[in-house]
Amino acid sequence: MQRAANFAISNPAREVLFTVVDREEKYKAKYVIDNVVFRGSDAVSGWLFHALRGIGMELQAIALATVPVAVGWLVLALALGRTHEKRTRTQSTHHRES
Repeated sequence: MQRAANFAISNPAREVLFTVVDREEKYKAKYVIDNVVFRGSDAVSGWLFHALRGIGMELQAIALATVPVAVGWLVLALALGRTHEKRTRTQSTHHRES
C-alpha cells in the first residue's frame, strides 16, 4: 500500500514542484531530497521508534505521538504548494512580458 501511494501520489506531487525551477536547481534538490531527507528520515524514524519502545512506550502512545508530526507535514505541504503557485504565476508573468 505504501509503495502504491508513493508511486501514485507522492512522486507525481513532488515532481510537479520541480516544474518551476531550472535544471541545475532541480538536480541539486532531488539529490538532497532522495539521499539526505528520505534515507536520513528512515534511519532517524527507526532509531526513534526503538528508543521509544526501549523506554516503555506502547504502540498506541507512539502512534498518538506521530499526530503532531503528520500535522507538521501537512503544514509544510500547504506551504510548498503556495510557494509553487507563486513561482508559477511569476514565471508566467515573465513569459508574457518577454
